[in-house]
Amino acid sequence: MNTKRKLKFWGNVTLLVLAVCFLGLGVQMKFAPKSIDWVGSRIVKVYRSVHKHQMEDALDQIAEGNPTFSINLLHSWEDFKKGDRAYPFKRTVLVKLSEYLHGQGRFEELLELTVKWRGLDDRDITALAFYYEALRHSVDHRLEGEDGLRSLFYKFPANHTAVVFYAPLPFGELENLLD
Repeated sequence: MNTKRKLKFWGNVTLLVLAVCFLGLGVQMKFAPKSIDWVGSRIVKVYRSVHKHQMEDALDQIAEGNPTFSINLLHSWEDFKKGDRAYPFKRTVLVKLSEYLHGQGRFEELLELTVKWRGLDDRDITALAFYYEALRHSVDHRLEGEDGLRSLFYKFPANHTAVVFYAPLPFGELENLLD
């Protein structure tokens, strides 16, 4: 008789544990979307903050006149494509590095950089403007660069970079266009 009571006791304990587990599972299913969303948003925040800090470090290095860190960072970010969460940070570094290289007159490096940049997004007008500007300063492709800047300016006259690069062209078309 004693064994029969023990068997009933352990059977009831097992059923109680299973009932509590199923109750916990039901509660988890009710509130799971909120907890999953919270965990996912935390992961995205951490991911973005890491890349944002790297971008800020790169921009600081460019401002100090040391583009090497930015170039190395862009190499490590090579897998980031348009549409990725970190792509806006990559594009910001690309713009600042392009402005730096243009200001330093390092047009061959600028051309290499913009060729890769255009490979990421061939519809980026700023990338096209820097690309055509680098071509304009090359020996072999000067006319292609000038023609590209001219057509870019006519298609997108609101783009600041295209306007800045188009203005010094020797044909004086900017004055005629503004009249």
